[in-house]
Order: sequence, then C-alpha cells, then structure tokens
Amino acid sequence: MVVSHLAHGQTFAEWFKQKKTQKKYLAQQIGLLQVYLGALKKGYNIVDGGLTTIRNIKNGEFGLHDVFYTSLKKVNPAIGGSVKVAAILSCHQEIKNTCHALVRAANDAALSLVHENEWLQSICIDVLADLSNDRQQLMAIVTDGKLEMTNDERLRQIDQLYLRTKRLYQFCQSLLTDYSELHHNRLREHLENEYLQLQIEK
Repeated sequence: MVVSHLAHGQTFAEWFKQKKTQKKYLAQQIGLLQVYLGALKKGYNIVDGGLTTIRNIKNGEFGLHDVFYTSLKKVNPAIGGSVKVAAILSCHQEIKNTCHALVRAANDAALSLVHENEWLQSICIDVLADLSNDRQQLMAIVTDGKLEMTNDERLRQIDQLYLRTKRLYQFCQSLLTDYSELHHNRLREHLENEYLQLQIEK
C-alpha cells in the first residue's frame, strides 16, 4: 500500500496576498473603530452638554431662589412708610403717656387705696411690656433683612398689630376714664362728708 502525502507549501504570492488581505481587514477595523470613536465622542459631548445644561438650570434655579429669598428680606418702602405703621407708632406713644398719667395720678391722689395703686401699676407694667414686644415686632417687619416675608404677609402682620394697638389704646383710655371718675366721685364724696361734718359742728 502506498500512501502519498500532498504537501502544500505557501508561496510568496499567497503569503503576500494573505498579508494584503489582513492589512485590508485591519484597515477596515481601524476605520470602523474611528467611526465608533467619533460616535463615542459625540455621545460624550451630548452627555457633557446635557449635564452642563442641567447644572446651569440647577444653578439658575438656585439663583432664582436666592433672588426670591433676598427679596423676602427687602421691605417695600410703601409698607414701611404706610399710614398704619405711623398710626401704630403714634398710638404707642399715646398709650405710654396714658400709663404714665395713670401711675402719676394714682400716686398723687390722696384718696386712692394702696391695693388700687399696686393693681394699677401692675396693669401699666403689663401694658408697657406688651407695647415693647409689639414695637419690636413692628420694627422687624418694616426693617430690611430682619424677616423673610412677602409684602402680603408683612401687611397682614401690620394689620394685626394695628388692631391690637387700637384695643390696647381703648383699654388704657377706658381705664383712665374709669379711674378719673372713681377718683372724682371719691373726692366729691369726701368734700360732701367734710361739708356735712362742718354743718354738724356748727
């Protein structure tokens, strides 16, 4: 039995042809990789641009928030100089004057009772403390940088302070009137008693 082996050797022409095919294939691969790299760069640029846009929007939104909150700390001049603010401050002065007048009248009155004087002084101390708190609150409302409030919120607070001040003013005026009447009646009664005493002694 005879076995024949066929040996195929690669010729230079085939070898060069194979190298040429391999180079062509590698050139195609490089071309495809360059296309892929270009697409990848575009994708990265789009993502980076998107992130920059998002960052700008976010920063812009924070900027708007800063502007908004800063504006809340600014007081509109029309609010600070409003008629109600002036009326509150004027009423505060009147209430102070009334309280001081009450305490002076109680101390000067020969016919007033000790417990009445103490009660009157205690009332006046409480009223003046309320007045001081209200004044501080009003100053905070109408001073830049103190409170973060919208104009509407500031106006509502001023309205509440105005009503409270009016009630306090009316209370003090009523107290002064009542005390004056009480003192006047006591004085009249005292004078009438003295007159009767003099008539009896005659």
